[in-house]
Amino acid sequence: MLFSLVIAIVLAVLAFLGWLRAWQLGRHTAPGPVAQTKNTHVADAQNLASDQIAASIQQAAELFQKNLTVQALKINDELESLAGQRLRKQVEDFTAVLDGLTTTASASVAQLESLIDSRRKALEASMTTEVLDEKQRTIERFYGRLGDIVSSYIIQSLGNDIDLSGQLPFVVKVLEENKETIKRDLLGDY
Repeated sequence: MLFSLVIAIVLAVLAFLGWLRAWQLGRHTAPGPVAQTKNTHVADAQNLASDQIAASIQQAAELFQKNLTVQALKINDELESLAGQRLRKQVEDFTAVLDGLTTTASASVAQLESLIDSRRKALEASMTTEVLDEKQRTIERFYGRLGDIVSSYIIQSLGNDIDLSGQLPFVVKVLEENKETIKRDLLGDY
């Protein structure tokens, strides 16, 4: 197609040069009867050359327009293809980055969940130990004072009429011997 365009332009230039030459020849001759005939022939030649140049230029312009349209369509198709390829590449790059971020975020969340779970277990163990320790201290305080509490209740319930001071060591001894049974009875729900 480019070759056709070059040929059309060369033909147009040649036709223009022929017309120009004919026009120059017609200007330099003096008018006379032979000259008038020559002028008529020159004018006819100029008109013919002018018509040929116009036709050649018209053909060259049409051919150039067709070639230009075809080339413009090709360039447009190329640009669309390149834009599509670039857009696909950008989407692929974006997807790769997004996948990397998702993987990193998932790994971070998994680490965080693991850390939270281990902290929760440690806190549960610590709290369980503290609760058991506090329970044990409370029981020991209770048993430390159990003999005094029971003695005071027994004395209070019997009143002032009976003197248990001689039997009090025996009662405390029996309570001490049954301490574990009393513990089980009192802590049965715990």
